[in-house]
Amino acid sequence: MVRAVILGMALLIVQVMILKDLELFQVAFSFPYVMLILLLPYSFNRVAALVVAFLIGLFVDMYYDTPGMHAGACVLAAFLRPFWLNISLSGNTIESNIKLGLRSLGLTWFLTFAVPLTFVHHLALFFTEAGGVSLFWITTQKVLFSTAYSVVCMMIFQYIFSTSDRN
Repeated sequence: MVRAVILGMALLIVQVMILKDLELFQVAFSFPYVMLILLLPYSFNRVAALVVAFLIGLFVDMYYDTPGMHAGACVLAAFLRPFWLNISLSGNTIESNIKLGLRSLGLTWFLTFAVPLTFVHHLALFFTEAGGVSLFWITTQKVLFSTAYSVVCMMIFQYIFSTSDRN
């Protein structure tokens, strides 16, 4: 647990210090910090998850100078997480101590779980930033490319920092 908190804090620092400036062609932005919300323990309290998501988003908002945008998108992702988690784990035996992650549940599960929730997070974030749908195609392009970029970064971070727990 302590290791997870330290790695989470390190990921947030990397997000606001390094990844903030790593954009691809002004259409793809990496936000792998969303992984901190998505991979909370399965049995994590839902209200506590919303609070944690809000605090993570607020921390990122402070460094990105985006008052409440990341916090709102994070809370939305945290709200939808338990519903999508139950759908994505329906084929697996659900245990309260199941470890969520790429190495423990595999690439297919991770992609089917993380891509839609990351997409929803980015959709809320970028359309809030755009202030509506007047820039629909440009914003949609940012959402799609940023989702792909973020998920690839999430996979890289998990391969680097997680241990093999595959049963």
